[in-house]
Amino acid sequence: MENNNQSPPTTSAASSSPSTDSTRNGEDFGVSSTSSTNSQVQEEETAAAEEEAEGNGLRYPELIQQRTSLSYNAYSMVTENAHDVVGRMRGDSLSCFVVILAYWFFVSMTMIMGVYGPASLLLGPYSSILIKPNSFFVEYVKIAEIHEAANGVMLYGFHKDPPLDVVTSWSETHKTTLFSRNHKEWIYFLNEGSQVNVSYDVNSPSSSSLVFVIAQGSEGLNQWLEDPSYPNSTLLWQIIRGSGLIQQDILTSSNYYVAIGNLNAEAVEVQLNMRLKTYLYNTTGAYYQCGLTESGCSFKLSFTGGHNALLTSPAPTPGRGNNESHVNLSYGPRWVTYVVGIAIQVE
Repeated sequence: MENNNQSPPTTSAASSSPSTDSTRNGEDFGVSSTSSTNSQVQEEETAAAEEEAEGNGLRYPELIQQRTSLSYNAYSMVTENAHDVVGRMRGDSLSCFVVILAYWFFVSMTMIMGVYGPASLLLGPYSSILIKPNSFFVEYVKIAEIHEAANGVMLYGFHKDPPLDVVTSWSETHKTTLFSRNHKEWIYFLNEGSQVNVSYDVNSPSSSSLVFVIAQGSEGLNQWLEDPSYPNSTLLWQIIRGSGLIQQDILTSSNYYVAIGNLNAEAVEVQLNMRLKTYLYNTTGAYYQCGLTESGCSFKLSFTGGHNALLTSPAPTPGRGNNESHVNLSYGPRWVTYVVGIAIQVE
């Protein structure tokens, strides 16, 4: 009875074995199927590539080599273009640096040789010239005599602008004979507020006239000399004959030339009686003063600014025909400004 109620063990084992084999076979089937599919795709791609190669008259390995060559050439082109761009950028940077450096050099030379270059000054009597250079570019102001006639010229130094409150007047008489197509001139430095008064007497057998002018600066005088009959190149232009009076107010501080010209074919004699009233700068507040000698005078400027120089000439000497003083004015460059400027450009 006991044996009839027990299930045979072999039956269970036998029934379970096929299930396990079925699962394992299923797994092997899946792997095998995937590999087969990949292999089939590769074969199809290879076949397509071979067909493309045959269509182009190439063998399959040659097609692969051609594609590889095209890829390499494209990479080489991109690399070369990148190198060209970098090279152009470096070239542009160098060009920009050279341009900036050349520009600063040009500015430096313009300041040293042009704006603050040496100048020869012809001073009339009672000249009072305020010199206000930019202390950022100029370290000192120097004057030196060109002729011994510069005796009496003074250089003063101030911490600030001196007042223009000293008024002085003097008279001069000039009698001369002007030949045909000739002229005569006298120079004065006149500050704002000055005044020129002239009485004249022209003596000519044929009642010839002369041209009387007051020209501002050498440029105005040269323009008048180029065309003496043109009146608009000077501060004052007037035809004079016989006797008369002329008065001219000065509105701008500058050098002025009082001149007469003879446009006639004959010589003409003339006498000018000039009375000049001028304003001078007050020198009582000067902390530096130097009388011009052979060694010259040098006035150092502060880098922070505020320091000004004043150049003066003496009063006219009675009985002396020429009361002009000839001096040389020069500026010492502040080299640290130019060196630092170049260093900044280099950086």
